[in-house]
Amino acid sequence: MEKIKDVKLAMIVASSSALTYLDKNKNADIEEVIRHVIGELKAERDAKIAGVAAVNYVLKYKQKNPRAGQKEIMQNLVNSANEIFDSIKDEIKEM
Repeated sequence: MEKIKDVKLAMIVASSSALTYLDKNKNADIEEVIRHVIGELKAERDAKIAGVAAVNYVLKYKQKNPRAGQKEIMQNLVNSANEIFDSIKDEIKEM
């Protein structure tokens, strides 16, 4: 149970970091943002996988909803965290 909480927390931290980076680097592409997050995220392998999945999710959401603010995007992430987690749990060992 503790590990699941750590993974979900990493998803939130990674997504917030990605959105902040994107605000400062308006022309950054998805790959650049993900590289930044992977370099900054202090987490275990499984949590990094979840973090990258969450970053991918929020960046796609932001692309589809360009006027959405960080608060709205993060709320949407929190609401969808279980779905995102379920989509990657095969990649994450020992859950």
